[in-house]
Amino acid sequence: MDAPQSSSPSPSAQPVELASILFLDIVGYSLLPMDQQSAAITRLQQIVRGTEQFAAASARQTLLSLPTGDGMAIVFFQDPVAPVECAIAITQEVRAAPTFGLRMGIHSGPVYRHADIRDELNVVGGGINIVQRVMDSGDAGHILLSQSVADVLRQLGPWQDRLHDLGECAVKHGVIVHIYNLYTGDAGNPATPSKLRAQRSKSRQSTFRKVFVHLAPAVVFTFLIRVYFNTSPVTRDRPLGGAETFVVFLVLLAATAVILWLKRFTQERIRK
Repeated sequence: MDAPQSSSPSPSAQPVELASILFLDIVGYSLLPMDQQSAAITRLQQIVRGTEQFAAASARQTLLSLPTGDGMAIVFFQDPVAPVECAIAITQEVRAAPTFGLRMGIHSGPVYRHADIRDELNVVGGGINIVQRVMDSGDAGHILLSQSVADVLRQLGPWQDRLHDLGECAVKHGVIVHIYNLYTGDAGNPATPSKLRAQRSKSRQSTFRKVFVHLAPAVVFTFLIRVYFNTSPVTRDRPLGGAETFVVFLVLLAATAVILWLKRFTQERIRK
């Protein structure tokens, strides 16, 4: 007789749920003395527990709160607006008596409920991974949102004026996320996050270098050709004028573009 099979579901059989996650991080936490770290975490926990959104979701049992060492992740089920309202309420409380800086990220995405090593309920999946990347992009005071959260809020009138599109941002492992900055008169940080400013500055410098590298050969060869035609005994009787020099430059530039296209085409064929 065959032994009965276990009825316990495997992790892969757990249902995927859509969660809206608020990820909070105390800025500069690791630099604080141990007693101040404990005091900061204790105060943050008190502020979070005191918010209306946290209390309501806890009463409905549609919330998970997960410690992260220097902050926490609050996972809301069924209500995509609750983490946004909760973030604003937390920011207002922290501003009322500022003792530490706080940055926050919010994302809606798929998660699995999963027991951790202490056999306590946790969540895993893309939702929790992306929200941390969104939060990591901010500075003290920022409430940053992913595209999925912004799409929901844009359909609700009161939120449209509070959303500010920051564009795409490269995060860990080269993942690109579209980020929005949420701020009001008494919550959030209107400044562009320093990581995003640095990325844009680097991108501009890279673009300038690419343009320079691509234009330089055409400029140099155009100069040499003009010098030759205007100084050679064979051609100096008919020197190149400005218009002719410009045509030479355009021809060389087109040749450069063709060479670059052939190089890229060849590389793609080799990869395939």
